[in-house]
Amino acid sequence: MKKKTTTIRCEVNTSHRINAFVTVGGHDSLQELLEVLLDEYEQTFFTDERREIRILIDIYITKTKQSSKK
Repeated sequence: MKKKTTTIRCEVNTSHRINAFVTVGGHDSLQELLEVLLDEYEQTFFTDERREIRILIDIYITKTKQSSKK
């Protein structure tokens, strides 16, 4: 099953910076870079905060599924 994508808006300079990190970091895609950065950033949170993050992600996923059924 193909995963859905979305567009995230940011300033052009931020986009250039991200693309530079993808290139220098040897990542295959922006998706790969974001996953690495988010995983590392998540580890800076306390256990309770990480649990809250996972709960919120589950809520967002559920809302997305419900709105796509309409």
